[in-house]
Amino acid sequence: MLQYHVQCGKWGYTPNPIAWHPYKALLATGSTLNYQQRHDVTIWNADGSLQKLLKCHSYVEEIKWVCYGKMLAIRANEILLWHEDYTFLRKIPGSRMAWNPVYPQLISYSIKTEAWHLWDLNHATNQILCYRSEPQEFKDNLQWSPCGKYCIGVWNQTESRKIELSIWQKNGQLLSQNSINSTQNSRVIEAIWHPTTLQIVIRTELEVIIVDLAGQMLNQWDLISDQREWEHGVCFQWSPDGTILAQANQTKIQLRPVNGQQINIELESNVMALAWHPTSHFLAIAPWNNQIQLWDKNGKHLATLITDVEEVGARMIMIPLVLEWDKTGQYLATSLRGCTVHLWKIQ
Repeated sequence: MLQYHVQCGKWGYTPNPIAWHPYKALLATGSTLNYQQRHDVTIWNADGSLQKLLKCHSYVEEIKWVCYGKMLAIRANEILLWHEDYTFLRKIPGSRMAWNPVYPQLISYSIKTEAWHLWDLNHATNQILCYRSEPQEFKDNLQWSPCGKYCIGVWNQTESRKIELSIWQKNGQLLSQNSINSTQNSRVIEAIWHPTTLQIVIRTELEVIIVDLAGQMLNQWDLISDQREWEHGVCFQWSPDGTILAQANQTKIQLRPVNGQQINIELESNVMALAWHPTSHFLAIAPWNNQIQLWDKNGKHLATLITDVEEVGARMIMIPLVLEWDKTGQYLATSLRGCTVHLWKIQ
């Protein structure tokens, strides 16, 4: 079903992050050409050939194709924008970034002003969205809705079990601000939108909370203590069709259908990352044991792939930390801890 295809670059260190182009078989990665020089971004064709090398001047933290693939955004100690023909466009100050998926807007965090700034690239404007000390979580808690009309900010309130949920319109106007009662006094890890933009799912260290746009709680369940703050992979994701929420919690995967009974998948080691196939029919799971496993949406095991087989290039540490399907669902990119990027292909 899924077979090893090709290696991109050389061995050296974990190339995080990675990002597929939305319409072309191009993969942008942290430098995999020289592990001693981590300030580069490499663009690869799906056959493993090098398309382009982009030079940066500090460690690359995030890569994202934006504006429907017309630009590539690279976040290092500032945000760098490159045109799709790889000509440099501009710099934007910011140690974080949240891109609007529809409109040419982004939100960045300024350490100097201790504020989140909303940038409109069409009108070359910049306004302060809110003042707040930078969250210390490993994931940003500002997320744009899939329709691009709203942005949420989710934070723990100081000395309280309540969670603050703020919703802004795309023009920067605050739409609502709510306090959500949390049954557990745990840190907010991340928040994701349902594909319909009708629900928001908040994951803390010890629980999951689903709320509507008015901030009203729709559902809540507890988690086993989750200590994977260092993770880079996605472990909490709606299926693309919005019918199933997949959630990793240590060695377990829970599939929670919108309509139907919960499905539990038990693995032999902690889950590092998961990724739904664009069809929503199955998902790839990377546990901490040199494997990539495929499971269908009904909890049926489809295949187990070993990442340290001879054809891939045997190494002691071959744990996938990032999994990402291209938009066609033909290729699966895996970023391997201590190694490089490998591509797998649907046969």
